Amino acid sequence: GNGRRLSRVVGAWEHPEWETMQGPTLALLLYYADGSPVPYGLVAKQAAERQVMLRTGCHCNAGACQRYLGLTDEDIRGFYATGKVCGDDRGVIDGRATGAVRLSFGLYSTWSDVDRWMEVLMHFVDQLPEEEVAMVVSDISAVPEKLMEMASGTAGTISALKVYPVKGCGALEVKRWPMDGASLFLDRRWCLTLATRKRPVSAKQAPRLTNVRLSLKQEGSRYVLVLSSKFHPQKLEMVLNAEDSQILLASGVQTPEDQIDGESSDSVVRLDEDEIDSAAASAWFEQLLNIQGLQLLRAAGTSRGGGTGEAPETPAKTDFANAPKTLLMVSTASLKRFGEVCGLGAVPVERFRANLEVSFPEDQAYEEMAWPSGLAVQVGPDTFEVAGKCVRCQAIDIDPEGDATGHTGPSLLAALATAEGVGGSTSKGPTFGVLLRKPQEVEPLESLELRILEVNMEVKA
Repeated sequence: GNGRRLSRVVGAWEHPEWETMQGPTLALLLYYADGSPVPYGLVAKQAAERQVMLRTGCHCNAGACQRYLGLTDEDIRGFYATGKVCGDDRGVIDGRATGAVRLSFGLYSTWSDVDRWMEVLMHFVDQLPEEEVAMVVSDISAVPEKLMEMASGTAGTISALKVYPVKGCGALEVKRWPMDGASLFLDRRWCLTLATRKRPVSAKQAPRLTNVRLSLKQEGSRYVLVLSSKFHPQKLEMVLNAEDSQILLASGVQTPEDQIDGESSDSVVRLDEDEIDSAAASAWFEQLLNIQGLQLLRAAGTSRGGGTGEAPETPAKTDFANAPKTLLMVSTASLKRFGEVCGLGAVPVERFRANLEVSFPEDQAYEEMAWPSGLAVQVGPDTFEVAGKCVRCQAIDIDPEGDATGHTGPSLLAALATAEGVGGSTSKGPTFGVLLRKPQEVEPLESLELRILEVNMEVKA
């Protein structure tokens, strides 16, 4: 054990006369070794295998559930928008528990019942969340059958290439960029956490994160990431180390336009490579977000990594990625059709935070949503395969150009969940966009020649 609690019992147990109020009933949550909640459906499965009968969810008491789980009305509406319904097994959404486990002891309960329940608890001791991608859905049952015939033959070009060095912040848009294994170099390299919890601060918790703009500038043999926001009077400059800078230099990286720093030194907070995880970096984000106790962390276990985040508790976690070692691709044709079908007009593509924005012919809108898992997809000189589709959450409702709350205009998530023939839908929620991975493990950068992606490269399935 690492000292973290395995479970939390909710209710009036701290009351001096709890036995007159509670009875022999326990409502509780279980936690993995990294502190994240265990979905109650998994607890029910382990209990059923040991012939332990229990109930899961909110037990027809949504108010108490909301109170003890610390859920706001906005959280509940967000869960509903993703497809959450009473009675399903979606015990965790966006890292938040949506219900609890309830055990009832009575006249005919025996010590053997208690022993079996203890076996259930022991199953989760020192367990970490399974190495699966919560946002990847491999089945395509929700795709209309007529689209299944289009599972290949789709061809387009990369219209935009985007890297997200700091999880939750805006994109660094590039024209030419190196790959690192199966993902883009520097993608989700850093993550903001609350120092007391070591859990990521998401854009849903801090919408101003999405307003942070990133650019790249070269200073001799070094590269510098420049972060700026309309909500902060200063820029933040992060000087990349010599190794990372050398990779970018050798790759011949290109950005849409030259970055010119015309600001005086008084308006810039500059961090050398050994200061990026310092108090100065944290202070910049604390002023931006008006949240105290922040810490900017670099992914552990390697100098590189990427994907499309959880803050790691083990060295095996090499990046702050929801879907490690993947590229997220969005079709601009599908996005245009989505706006037309839902009456939303032009839908901002940046809401979907893709690495690859691909221009397919308009008559091929949504065809990528019929791509089955394992389908080979050629991206320039590289071959990828479909890992699944991206399940969407409240993050797509955050407007980077909005006010401090980040919420303006109609809900894209609700539109995506209710529109017929748009994207896809699963028990985990509406989907939009495709995740690509390498069909086999790819060696890190130092052992291979550089692999490059560029705007205007062909994408073909």
